[in-house]
Amino acid sequence: MKSIGTSLIVALSLMAAMPIRAGAQDPASSFDARAAQAVRDDPQAQFVLGSMYYKGSSGTRRDHAMAAYWYRKAAEQGHVKAQVNLGGLYFDGEGVAQDYAEAARWFRKAAEDGAAALAELNLGVMYEHGRGVAPDPAEAARWYGRAAEHGDAQAQHRLGLMYFKGGGVKRDHVQAARWYRAAAAQGNPSAQFHLGSMYLQGQGVPKEPSEAFRLFRGAGGLGHENAQYNLGLMYLNGIGVQKDLDESVRWFRAAAEQKSALGQYNLALMYANGTGVAKNSEEAARLTSLAAHQGLAMAQHNLGIAYISGAGVEKDSAAAVHWFQKAAQQGHARAQFNLAMMYARGEGVARNDALAFEWMQKAANQLPEARQYLDRTRKE
Repeated sequence: MKSIGTSLIVALSLMAAMPIRAGAQDPASSFDARAAQAVRDDPQAQFVLGSMYYKGSSGTRRDHAMAAYWYRKAAEQGHVKAQVNLGGLYFDGEGVAQDYAEAARWFRKAAEDGAAALAELNLGVMYEHGRGVAPDPAEAARWYGRAAEHGDAQAQHRLGLMYFKGGGVKRDHVQAARWYRAAAAQGNPSAQFHLGSMYLQGQGVPKEPSEAFRLFRGAGGLGHENAQYNLGLMYLNGIGVQKDLDESVRWFRAAAEQKSALGQYNLALMYANGTGVAKNSEEAARLTSLAAHQGLAMAQHNLGIAYISGAGVEKDSAAAVHWFQKAAQQGHARAQFNLAMMYARGEGVARNDALAFEWMQKAANQLPEARQYLDRTRKE
């Protein structure tokens, strides 16, 4: 297998849409006392009772329909947290029929009645993803901005993403860094990762690998798998920190244990080369296989090589062809070259000169070795 040289990850997609709920502030209150107060139309008691039913706490059974009933009672009296949670139930279809429009209505009411950051955040999510409302990036950014100004870390992170990509707002890396920093200061691991990426590349902030490392370390410690992967590479190559192979292995392993394909792939290379760990071809092949099954072209190619050479697995030319094909279809030049050679030799697959030529031509677009092979073939 080749030496480790995978690039650092410096970007992530937007987080998936999900409603955020408010928590009850009085979890120790007895069910009977709260029920009595709720019946007397006490909105706070109704909210707490709804939360008891939602969680199944304080001796109550979990019952989302009853949670919705009591949240609605409180929400109709203007209880902002109940409005947020009722919106969340409609968003998820818990205790009520799923209804994104109704979820948006309650989130909006909470935002307008109480400037609730959670409601503002959730409205931003709904406008960004078109749930219950028409997709509107500008409106999403507006609601994220309100929640961000009210101190919500998730909204600050999402607003940073929008400024970074230019969605709903004019692209502005300085503003992106500002909002990432605000969220990172509150311990948001995704914001720490993204701000670290900006310091790594010098986007909107000075290029400072040591600051990138510090931020990745914070995010990695909170379980952010891409930050963990980046830490592995930084320790491996001495970027922003002194080179340390033990730490590199540690962070690649942490990422791999979270099913990070890149973490699995790089940890496999460490085992294959005996870098920072005892050389272990079987473990290298196992980890490479995990990454390959997740669709990582580099791992698919290396797994094909393992089957050709018998490194950590039994030799199997047909399996090698299978994995070369997978990687080749993703544009991996070396896999295209090796697949062409398998077709040319009839190894692990029926000989097919036409397919051999086709794959070699594809490889030649990126690989000098493939171009040289074609030149020699034409001269023969």
